[in-house]
Amino acid sequence: MHHGLGYTTGAHRIRSTQAIQTYLSHLITEKKLAYSSVNQAACAFRFLFGEVLRQPAIWPEIPGRVPKRLPVVLSREDI
Repeated sequence: MHHGLGYTTGAHRIRSTQAIQTYLSHLITEKKLAYSSVNQAACAFRFLFGEVLRQPAIWPEIPGRVPKRLPVVLSREDI
């Protein structure tokens, strides 16, 4: 959470959903963080706005996980 506030140069600037969304995308694309780490950051923003600042909760959308590709299973005829 501390890094998220520094990302936009101050807590007063991170009050928009778009700023949070941009930061979460930054964590995935630039920082290459795992989905669980990005989810933790999103939950921290929800807690900050909902419980600490007593503002309407911001529910940022977390970019989805990249689906794992299943291996191709060859039939007996293909072998």
